[in-house]
Amino acid sequence: MTTQQGDITSPAPADDSFEDSVIKVMARQTGGRLAREERMSDLDFDSLDIIEFVHSLEETLGISISPFDLIDAVTVGDIVDKVSLVRG
Repeated sequence: MTTQQGDITSPAPADDSFEDSVIKVMARQTGGRLAREERMSDLDFDSLDIIEFVHSLEETLGISISPFDLIDAVTVGDIVDKVSLVRG
């Protein structure tokens, strides 16, 4: 689901339980607590980590997503938003 803001289409806010689930999957991989504002570069989350994260998401949440959908994410919140778009 998306919302329209002028000419910009942005993802609708993720529901809290789904957002928490995505962040928990990522936190298990990074070994710490995460917030939406944290930058992926600060977490040393590289392309291999993205592939492992996608695999964990698919197993944990039962969704199918391509690592290429997430590769340009800047923050943890970007990841949550992109996964939410795929989830529908």
